[in-house]
This record gives sequence, C-alpha cells and structure tokens, in this order.
Amino acid sequence: MIKGEVAIITSKKDIASMNIKDKLLSMHPFKETSNYIFGNPLYKSKQLTLITIEHDLVFADFLEEKLDFKTFIFASRHESMAKLPSLLTHAPGNFTNQVKLGGLPKRLCIASPNAMLSALKELKRQQIRQGLSGWEVSFEATHHGPFLEKTAAIFVEIGSSPDEWSNDKAGEAVASAILEAAFSDEKGEVSIAFGGPHYTPKISKYALNKEIPVGHIAPKYVLDELGEDMILQMIERTRGYVKYALLDWKGMRSIHREKLTALLKNLGLELVRL
Repeated sequence: MIKGEVAIITSKKDIASMNIKDKLLSMHPFKETSNYIFGNPLYKSKQLTLITIEHDLVFADFLEEKLDFKTFIFASRHESMAKLPSLLTHAPGNFTNQVKLGGLPKRLCIASPNAMLSALKELKRQQIRQGLSGWEVSFEATHHGPFLEKTAAIFVEIGSSPDEWSNDKAGEAVASAILEAAFSDEKGEVSIAFGGPHYTPKISKYALNKEIPVGHIAPKYVLDELGEDMILQMIERTRGYVKYALLDWKGMRSIHREKLTALLKNLGLELVRL
C-alpha cells in the first residue's frame, strides 16, 4: 500500500492527461522512483505523488486497493459535442441511476471544495496569463466516475477536443491549477449548489467573487430525481463545514425551488439565491 496526502492521477489513454503530466514534471520537483504502480513508474516529491494508470480515469474505482491518500486529483480531458475550448474542475459522482461514465448509481465521491476553488482561481489566472481568452473557465456539475469510498477526489480538465487536449498552454494552465489545489487549505465554511446548466456560470462566478468554496453541484437536469437522501449525501460527502446552499434561482423550475427551499431549510443550511 502506497500512502501519502495527495496523489495526482494521470492516464496513458488520455491525451490531455499526458500533456498535463509532462507539464507537472517540468513545473514541480518530482523524481522518478524505482517503484512501479499499475504498471508505470511512481514519481514523488517531498509533498506529492504522481501516478499513471492504463485505464480511463472515470473507471479507476480500483485505486483505493493500492493507494491510501487523503485526496486524489485527476488530470483529465473533457469531451463535449460543442467542442468548446475549456478549463474545468469538478467533483465526481452520479446523482441518478444512470451510469454512463463509471462510478456507482446515486453515489458521490467525497468532494474537496477548497481544492476545487483553488483550482478554479488558478485556471482563471492562467487563462489570462496564457492568452486563452476564448476559453471557458468554470466548475462543472458533479458527474461521472470513478467511485471512491474514502478518498476525496476532484477532476481538473482540458476540454473539449484533441486540438485543446494537446495544447501546451492549456496543459500548463491545468498543471498549475492542480498544484494550487494540492496545497490548498481544507478548513472553513463551504457550500453545495443546485440548479443551472452543466457548466454552472452563476455558481462559478459567485464562488470566485465571494471566495466561497463549492463542493457537489446538482444541475437542473437532475433535480426531478433529487430527494433528501441525495442532498444528505451531498452534505456528508463534502469536506468541510457545509454552511451554505447556493441556488441558481432562474436556473430551475418553480417546483424545484419550492422543494429545495423546504428541504434545505429543514437541514439547517443557509440559502443563497444567485
């Protein structure tokens, strides 16, 4: 069993992941060790571990069999039909019984809101520094696998097509964001969020402007199936003191507003209308 605080997970099957890995090796004092894990060399620095697997990251449910860490940060590609150039971060998990890209039905990983906010802030800084002005920078809603029982997890991603995945500036931006996330403070008050589209523009803007860390985000398209059990799971599997519930007010139907307002107040959360 390999142990540590933070492990960065990359995949040989992922062009963006290999791009990000190359940048991490040049930006941080990782040293290749004589140890192999999952068939690939293990890299370590004083504080961090860098691991490469052969599988797609969304199907890496097996990691906890050999790794004992506080947090996994996945360096990943993002795919979309729109092929929008993007720099993204999110927590993994599935809100419904539909499991298209790994994980378990209606099971969430442990979210790390402070790491996600640190990543988002650095992605925004790097967007300016790298001249990626046409690129979207945001949180994504919680989605896809893998499922991990005891290790907090975030994804930091380059989207959304091979041209972007291999872009050196994007690779450097995400590598820098991953390093910021890896050294983030895990204390303080945090939030969960509801409503809006998958790319969460209002939630992302609020988090950046108010510096409010956000854990799990349930978008508009899952709210029909979202009950108290899943909301409790969002709270229990978000690291930190979950004080706030952010509501993209216009990004949900009135029936969802009424249901969520009652449930969230009953659970003692402070509601913030966006």
